[in-house]
Amino acid sequence: MRLTYLDILEQCFHDKWKGYDKKEVDTFLHLVAEDFKELNEELKQLHRQVEQQEQTLRKLEAKDGKNKAADLDPEALRAKARQVIELARREADEHLAEVDRELTQIKREVEALRREKRQLMQAAGSNGAAYSTASQNKHEPARNVS
Repeated sequence: MRLTYLDILEQCFHDKWKGYDKKEVDTFLHLVAEDFKELNEELKQLHRQVEQQEQTLRKLEAKDGKNKAADLDPEALRAKARQVIELARREADEHLAEVDRELTQIKREVEALRREKRQLMQAAGSNGAAYSTASQNKHEPARNVS
């Protein structure tokens, strides 16, 4: 049996020869009953707060559960994986195109440098031959032509 503060207040004790002072017992029971009433009200308030918190928690779990369920859905995971793969392919294609452009530019530059080298070698060769002929003519003694 659960006691209420009214049970405590209304409790009657029978008089006995050489028993407790009825007035003191009644005063004490009133104090206990008031404390009991306050504690009971506080307990009810705490129960209401717990229930509110549990409701909030259930709502959050339900919301989170929906998100988790959507995240764990195999079809949703496959779709997400396809998106990631497609993005990776696009980025790889972009990088590959950039590398191809750079390679083409480098090949052009190398070819231009080769042409320039050939031209310089040819110019050096023809200038060298002319220089060589001129220097040979300077060092040869003059011939008498008669």
